[in-house]
Order: sequence, then C-alpha cells, then structure tokens
Amino acid sequence: MDLRKIAATLCRYGLIPQKFHFDIYQYCKGHTLLLTRKLIYTKTRVLLDVGDYIQYWMYVNGAYETSYLKFIRNNLISNKGTIIDAGANVGSYTLNLYDKADHIIAVEASGSNAAFIQSACALNHIKNVRVYNNALYKTDGELIELYVSNDTCGNNSMYKTTGYSEVESVQTLTIDTICAENGVNDIRLIKIDIEGAEYNCLLGAQKTIERYRPIVLCEFNRMAAEAAGYDLSLLYDFFKQRDYEAFLLEERAQELIPFEERRLELSSFQENLFLFPKKSYTKVDSQRKYRL
Repeated sequence: MDLRKIAATLCRYGLIPQKFHFDIYQYCKGHTLLLTRKLIYTKTRVLLDVGDYIQYWMYVNGAYETSYLKFIRNNLISNKGTIIDAGANVGSYTLNLYDKADHIIAVEASGSNAAFIQSACALNHIKNVRVYNNALYKTDGELIELYVSNDTCGNNSMYKTTGYSEVESVQTLTIDTICAENGVNDIRLIKIDIEGAEYNCLLGAQKTIERYRPIVLCEFNRMAAEAAGYDLSLLYDFFKQRDYEAFLLEERAQELIPFEERRLELSSFQENLFLFPKKSYTKVDSQRKYRL
C-alpha cells in the first residue's frame, strides 16, 4: 500500500495523534489515493480520494463538518420532512442525514461531485435522495461557468475565489422551482454552502423560505462574497427582513449562542451560521444557551 494511504489509515484509526492529522493531509494532498470507509452516522459505504481536502476529512472522521451534523441529527430533524442540501459537494451532509428525513434534495454544480453522490446512493440502495446537477441561482435556465478548484472539490465556484484547473458549463436552477417540481410542502432544513453564490441562491428561494420558514444553515464567507460582488451584510439582511435570527454553534459544547452582527465586519470573516425563524427556540438559562 502507498505510504500516504497508510498514514491516512493510521489517522482514521486514531494511531496518529490528532494534532498531526492536517500534516498528513498535506502529505496526501494532490495525489489520487482511493480508500473505502463507512460514514459515521449512516454507515454508508463510500470510496474516497484522500488526496482531496473534503474527502480526506470524511475518511478520517467519517464526515466533513462532523460537529454540525451531530447537532442537526440530535436537535433539528426527526425522521420527517425534506432537507435541501444546496452545494452538496460529495455528500457529507446528504449521505449522513438521509435516514433522518423523508426526502433529501441534493443540488451540486460540479458534474463529478453530483455523480459521486448518485453512485453512493445506488451502491447503498438509498431511495429517498434526489440529486440535481445544477448551479443554484436567482433565475432558472441560465448557462454559467463553474470554476473547478485545483485545490479541493469544496472550492468549486461560479466566481474566481481560488485557483482553478478547468471550467465547466452548468445550467442554473432555483430552489423555488425545485420545490415546485417535487411537490415539496414540508421543508425542515436548508443547508447552503456554494462559495459566494449564497445570496443569489436565496433570491431564488424567497417563496420557499417565506412559506415554509425552514431552519437554514448558511456559510458566510467574506472573501467569497466579495468575489461575487456583494457585502456580507446584504446576505445577513435577507434573513433579518424575514424575521430570522442568527446563531453560532459552540462545536464542543453542542450549544447555540446568539451571533453578534458586528462580527460581519471582520476582514477574514468566515462562519457557518444557523438561521432560525423567531419563536422557534427558547432561552434555557442566563448563560445564553438555547433549545429548539
């Protein structure tokens, strides 16, 4: 076996201290290194390329953004309704949540990433996931360019946010249209991580959000927003105007804390924020802990 594969495997089984795991990724980065594992929450079997950043952490931890997935599974969904995974990448959220919802709609602009999820669903006999290979936007039917990152599949973008190795043409679609096509009437959660296209995606989801009032997990990334030509305050105001409130997740404690809007002004700001319709949670104690 390749020494890089051996090193990644030792990380997975906890035989290399966690503080060295990123160094091992740097050793693996850029090499095609295929390894199989079962994901942490659903035991879905996937073939991962640990030379890619997102897939490396899926291999080592059984998921990417494990703490967010843990919080969602334990607090936000209960085997009912629909989840929309906007910017599904290679399916860390979709493939770790499909057992907790009636349906998941996974939307991914990259053709290879969308095919990865479809293949995983077929191999694991997952029947309640529908995959769209489209770019989410404010309008339907436009042909846009997707810049495929030369670093990781998680940085593919409609905007030149990082270096890129190739360009794909992909058609746009709105969340409102997707929900209408699927007859969706019970949306519990929308997760949005699309490298700068978040605001335009939300413009194409206004009817859905205003009608169903789902919880939203959205990435706020200043660098990506600036590449797309808007300020993060515009993204934040979209939710404020619809009577939503923002929270950060304390990952270790698995607790929500209110988000302070002034932090958006930080030059390097990048956070995943939970957005909740008001009155969907209650304050538990004076230490700012919240419960849904």
